[in-house]
This record gives sequence, C-alpha cells and structure tokens, in this order.
Amino acid sequence: MEIKDIYFDPAYHTEVLSFQVNNGSGFLYEVYYDEDEHQYIQLCAGNKPLVELEDECYFISTHEAFLRCGLQDDEVLPYTWDTTYTSLQDAFHKLQPLFQSLMNGEYRLMLCECIPTKGDHSFFWNSEAGYASASCTFDDMKYIEGRPLFLYPSQSVKRYNPRQMEYYEKHSEAYAIAYYIGGFGCVLLDGHHKACAAAKCGRKLKTAVIVPVRTTHMRTPLPHKTDSIQSRKWDQDIVQNCKKYMTVIDAIHIEDIDLKTAQQIADATINQNVKEIKSYDIYSIALRLYADADQRLLPYVKCYLFDDFFHIYHAELIEILSKNVNEEIQKIFLEYIIQYDNIDDDLYQILCDNI
Repeated sequence: MEIKDIYFDPAYHTEVLSFQVNNGSGFLYEVYYDEDEHQYIQLCAGNKPLVELEDECYFISTHEAFLRCGLQDDEVLPYTWDTTYTSLQDAFHKLQPLFQSLMNGEYRLMLCECIPTKGDHSFFWNSEAGYASASCTFDDMKYIEGRPLFLYPSQSVKRYNPRQMEYYEKHSEAYAIAYYIGGFGCVLLDGHHKACAAAKCGRKLKTAVIVPVRTTHMRTPLPHKTDSIQSRKWDQDIVQNCKKYMTVIDAIHIEDIDLKTAQQIADATINQNVKEIKSYDIYSIALRLYADADQRLLPYVKCYLFDDFFHIYHAELIEILSKNVNEEIQKIFLEYIIQYDNIDDDLYQILCDNI
C-alpha cells in the first residue's frame, strides 16, 4: 500500500489522495455485465451483491436507475469505524485494513460531505425491489463526470436501530465510509445510522470516499434475494428534511461553478448592484449558494426577485427559496405577492403554501 500523490482535483472540488493497492484480497469488487441489450453493474463483497445498477451506459454521469440496493442483512465491514480524520494522510493510515480488501489497482481517497438521499429527495435507505427511476436520466443529454455526493445503502433496513441513530445525532464528528460508483452516487460501506442522523438533523454527512480508477471487469453477475428487501416508514423529520437537499439535477447545474466564484459574483451583485450574468446564470449562482448554505443567498436573490427586468428568473429563484422556508423567506414571499398582481397560478400556489 503506497501513497502516490496528494493534490487538488477540480473535477471533484476537493483535495485527493491517490494510492496503489498491490496485494489486495479482492473481497470488495465491481461486476459489469450485459443482458437483454441493457448494461448492469454490481458492487459486491465476497459472494454477496451490495447494489445493482442498470444504466444506458456504465459511466454516464446521471445513472438511470438503481434496481436494487440494501441487499445485505450482515455488516459489510467487520466492525464499526467510529473515526474522525485530521487529514487525508490520517484517513489513509486509519483505513489501511479496509484497503486490503480491495482489488489490486489505483484508487483515490477523499473526504467529502455527502447528502443522505438518492439524488431525488428520496431518503437513501428507502430499499425497494424493482426498477427505481431517478429524476435525471441519460436522455437529459448532458455528460459530466460527477463527484461523490449522494448515497445508497449496502445493508438491509432490517438492521436499522433507532438508538444508534440517536447516538449519532449527538456525535456528528464521526465519518462514514463509502465507495464511489460514478454519476454522483456512493455506496455506503459503513455509516448507515450516521446517515440517518444526518438526515434527521438536516445536515450533510462527513464521508471518507474511495474512488476506483477503473478497469472494467466483465463477469457473471451474482444472484440476489429480493425477498430479503424490506421497507419501513421513516420519521417525518427525515422525510421532510430530504426534500430540502439538492437533487442530482441541481448538482449538474452547479457542477461548473465553485463556491468562491459564486460568492464573488453574489458580493458584486449585493454590494455594487452589478447585475451582469456573463458566463454564469442567475439560477446557477443562487443554487450554488443554497447548496453550501451560504448567507449571501437571500440578499442575492432579493436583488433579482423585485426587479421586473429579471422576471423570467423569478419562478426558479422562488423554487430555490421554497426548499427550506424560514420566517425571513415567508416575509419575502408575502412581499412578492403584494408587489405583483398577475402571478402565475402554480407559482402563486407555491408562495401561498409557504407563508
């Protein structure tokens, strides 16, 4: 096991540690196969599949469907990793036992903040048998590499323990561990209850993510038991908070805009009243600020929301604000209704529902 390099990767928006596995056991591996003119990928641990994905293309950035997830009743990893990391190097050394279970090859390690949904406001541990359509598909015709952002379970929901979730509500410093399979999607190897706690508290999940530098292995797929897949009714706090996170569509909109650029444009707009779009559109800047919970969001949006010249952006900006309404946003919505008479019916309903 050796570190090859540590560098900032603009594609992933974060610092990355590149490392080489030379004597891995191959316990954790990917399987690719074709069937009935469709392409599939499985992430497997030993002789057990963890998730199965169907897609038009293995590596298209917006996966079309997770057929099955949360397949395993057992722990994927041999023990719980209640660990914090001070740096990538620290994480690399603490995760050495896990890396030994990988296939030989090159990998990247990064420390990210992931969202505990499947990318469509659906809670990550909603385990359903059969085809589960995502909100963004191959037909959207925008290819980007993506980055680790959304989560999928490897364990059955039968392993859910509310006491464990309550523990992690108070201990948010512990990192989860995930394996990146592309298209913004990560499979949780450890940290299902940490992700539950993050969703209940409406926060992102600190996650150590393993990213393979892939070579495709075409193999016979492993059988799975769909009768072991169970679902449950989740707390309303979790369900409602999942609606506040951005979706994979949102992630695509802001993929080319880093937070620093968005902040600079917002500051110029707010402080100098400079309303020039140039290479970025108003919606994408607002969405970037929302995604990072930046305090500039409200004053930035107000610059355009009450300017008739930018009325074509009003509905999109209101949609962003309606994701996480507070008292200040309610006042903005009420002020908007008072100022404008001929509001579209659908937009008017959104405003009224959030006042």
